[in-house]
Amino acid sequence: MKNMIRILFFFFYTVALIEQTSGQSLSADSIRRRAEKSVAFISGSGGGCTAFVIGDGYLVTSGHCLDVLTTDTVTIQLNGQSAKAVLKGHAKFNLTTSTNASSFRDLSVLEIKYISKKIKYSALPIARYSLQKNDSIYSYSGQFRKLYSGTIADYDRYSIVTADMPICVGGNSGSPYLDEYGNVVGVLSFGAENETKTCVGANIILYLEHYVDVPGVRIVETSPNINASVTDVSLVTSVPPIGSAIIKATLASIVSFPKNNSIGCMLNNGCVLAKNSDFSTLSDKKSSQLFITSHSFKQNFIVRKIMISDSLDLCLIKIEGLVNTPSILIANSYESNSVEAFVVTSPKVDEVKQAMATTGLQYEGIALGVLDISINQLSFIFNKKGQLIGISIPAGEGETVTPFIDLISIRQKIINSTLATSNSFQNNK
Repeated sequence: MKNMIRILFFFFYTVALIEQTSGQSLSADSIRRRAEKSVAFISGSGGGCTAFVIGDGYLVTSGHCLDVLTTDTVTIQLNGQSAKAVLKGHAKFNLTTSTNASSFRDLSVLEIKYISKKIKYSALPIARYSLQKNDSIYSYSGQFRKLYSGTIADYDRYSIVTADMPICVGGNSGSPYLDEYGNVVGVLSFGAENETKTCVGANIILYLEHYVDVPGVRIVETSPNINASVTDVSLVTSVPPIGSAIIKATLASIVSFPKNNSIGCMLNNGCVLAKNSDFSTLSDKKSSQLFITSHSFKQNFIVRKIMISDSLDLCLIKIEGLVNTPSILIANSYESNSVEAFVVTSPKVDEVKQAMATTGLQYEGIALGVLDISINQLSFIFNKKGQLIGISIPAGEGETVTPFIDLISIRQKIINSTLATSNSFQNNK
């Protein structure tokens, strides 16, 4: 009997080993089984994100998730179990704080000081090799414990854009992108569950130097596919073409307020960044009803206005009960004082304009930028990776340039305002 058990053990062990190391791709079910032992949902006082284990006590997630994981003690849900854990030195590897913004740095490494012994987990291997456009790709949500599949719509040194993958909802930031061998190739950052289900993630290859010293980490040097060709991962040098996946994902975060003849940009926590003077009838003391439309909804909502700055004419429109919506990231810094950008004046792709943005300007203590085109209506300005950098001050008649408020300079203030809205309805109705 013991011999039979040993034979069965070595049989299944050998099959599993062959499945992991051969040049043949894994089945979707095999990838799911591998991911569910490694992908977690981490929640704190400000919200939650997905993360995945890469080594002994270390997890990778999106950099912007540190904006919601505001306390050291968090709850980790992994492999069907739940337990409290302590984040140790979690800002040490936060790439979003880097002064070098020449790349798509929405990544963080979390060091876990303590995880209950009842949680059994394993690490996902990280790929050093590149993929190609139209390759198959997977992602696993720690929030929903579900595997999603899609294809690579765009690929470069910094980012991986996927299509046909309906995972771009709140709480899934930090989900791993997995290739057909179950190796991590990227990390989900933002996107839109629109008609093309477009998601954008950071290409993990660029950041391997931050992982190689993690205890227990496993780097897969070459693709198991011996027929794989070398992928061009040259630098991104220009803004995405009009109609590209990144621009479509960005447009999905734009909401319209028809009765106010205005637009806003969806941030996290159900908050829309907007121009305060367009909502003078809304109160910051009590809730109101407002008609809002976007790519995914068109209805009346209960809202409340949250002031950000009187001098900058900015506010947040907090929407009650709105979760799992496309949201946008505010960039951390600029590559230089002159950057390529695209300008959004409505959710319509044919109204997107490309421009050069000059930054680093000051007027009466306010950080400003200038576009080299004339825009006479409220607009949101994005960098070439689809990150928000500014909101326009409409140009006057005859002017050939457009000033804009530099949102990077007040990024943390905006983030703090979105986090502070969690109990706004309960406390102010």
